[in-house]
Amino acid sequence: MNEHDERLTHLVEWGLKHKSSDILIEEGLNRSIQGLRYKNRFYYDFDYNITTFIDFIVHKAQLSMSHDVAQSQWMEVWTENGFINIRVSYLKTINQRFLTLRLIQDHVIELNKILHPLHLNDEKRIKNLSHGLVCFIGLAGSGKSTTLRAFLHLIRDKRIISIEHPIEYHMSFMMQIEQHHHDIETMVYHALRHHPHVLVIEEVRNAHELKVAYEASLSGHLVCITFHATNVESAKQRMKSMIHDFQFNVIQAWFVQKRKEIHDDVRYEVAFFENEEISIISSTT
Repeated sequence: MNEHDERLTHLVEWGLKHKSSDILIEEGLNRSIQGLRYKNRFYYDFDYNITTFIDFIVHKAQLSMSHDVAQSQWMEVWTENGFINIRVSYLKTINQRFLTLRLIQDHVIELNKILHPLHLNDEKRIKNLSHGLVCFIGLAGSGKSTTLRAFLHLIRDKRIISIEHPIEYHMSFMMQIEQHHHDIETMVYHALRHHPHVLVIEEVRNAHELKVAYEASLSGHLVCITFHATNVESAKQRMKSMIHDFQFNVIQAWFVQKRKEIHDDVRYEVAFFENEEISIISSTT
């Protein structure tokens, strides 16, 4: 292990210790390394040349230093607990470079461990969801994907196809398709030809992706999406602004994600609501 490998291992172990989801490395005037955990940032102390360190990571992840476009690639980093997968996102501007290291830990939290106490008896209802749209909502870094994986693990006896960009967590109980540069509509078309019980479209970001998910949910499949919003009301407003004639009766359930940090410990708390219960959301979230 050379000097840069040791520095990278130390940095990743520091990020894991602070329960960071991402490590941000910035060159240029704001030369810094930060750990990102939900709404909090932690500065990492270093005394080495950040330019050569970035060069090392870019080379290790097999990215191109000559391209000015954003790039993303995977690499493995050795830690005291074994290898950990890292997704490296690289952005080069006129006078500086940025790296984001997403720390991937392949484990699934059981849904009953993160459901709000008021919803612990809803597991049977959750398992019986069979068609329509299921929305996992919350702020960035709140754990939407964590809750989605917990839900999918609960219903893992079903045929599940997930379309992701990129695939971050490898789940053996379902089929995962990397979107790459393909249009989401084409990916969904081909996925539905394999007759899944559940179709997953992670991270719906725009009107086109929402429309594709919406229309797929009308085909009799259960379609799961993650969506950035504070609560159900703000999610409905965003969806309505994207698709003016959006019919909310296609949504069968909402998982409302909260993330709490108590004494440096990260805890998730999820509220579950079926469509007919939406009227009580405003007083609950």
